[in-house]
Amino acid sequence: MLRIDWREGPEYPMGIQDAVIGVVDSRVIAGGGFTRWPKDVVQLYPDAFGGAPSGFTSLAFAFNPADESAGWTRLPDMPGPPRQGAAYAVVDGALYAVGGFSYTEPLAYRETYRLRRSEAGWLWEELPCRLPFPVCEASAAAIGQRLYLCGAGDYFKAPDAAEADFHSQAGRTGEPVGSALFVLDTRDPAAGWRRLADKPGTPVVDAAVAAVGGKLYVLGGIYAPLQPRPGEGAYYNAADSWVYDPAKGAWSQLSDMPHGANRRALAFADRYIILVAGYKY
Repeated sequence: MLRIDWREGPEYPMGIQDAVIGVVDSRVIAGGGFTRWPKDVVQLYPDAFGGAPSGFTSLAFAFNPADESAGWTRLPDMPGPPRQGAAYAVVDGALYAVGGFSYTEPLAYRETYRLRRSEAGWLWEELPCRLPFPVCEASAAAIGQRLYLCGAGDYFKAPDAAEADFHSQAGRTGEPVGSALFVLDTRDPAAGWRRLADKPGTPVVDAAVAAVGGKLYVLGGIYAPLQPRPGEGAYYNAADSWVYDPAKGAWSQLSDMPHGANRRALAFADRYIILVAGYKY
């Protein structure tokens, strides 16, 4: 049986939500995100929130598990406007960050960024492969050198709505964002993101996505319709789960998730998918 032993490590420099995260060059990398619990990060880094006491940040940090006493060390900031909810994955020794959202226009984003380490140090770069529409709270996973993105939402003010909100059923111009599947060949980012067969079933945002055995698993997620039913909440947990086979270009349905909460997914030993935490609406 797989056994996981948990222990507490050095605290992150601030409370954080929806940062990008990955392991690059044996370092745990985290960047961006949103906080209302900044600890003393503003005293250490006055530029953390662009002059505000908390909120969206572009700060990025690295943690070396082989030297825990060093704690988290600052890296170059993530490029672009500060944001949270970008999709992220590590491919071929580089961390990719895609999309995300903030509370200022354009609200959700289309850019793709990459963080690599070289002899010159850590470097972020924007790649020439914008998505065809804005996405946030999407999930990404790598199969070989191809990066897959699925389970996206759009954050915008729907017609007749009082304020902006998340939507997985359709984006601001009608795209089925929560069903769309994209792939990027990281060896040729200039070729751009390519649209594949849409995921069947519930269009979801914030799904648990992982790649195992050369296939892409999309488990659960959150359904956020444009027009919620009267008297009910704006979001619903989805239980239907699916697997995509790139060799066949086809989706197959799996058993439903045993619990409706969305979770973060982590592939282990190319056999297991570990589901961590989550929230039930």
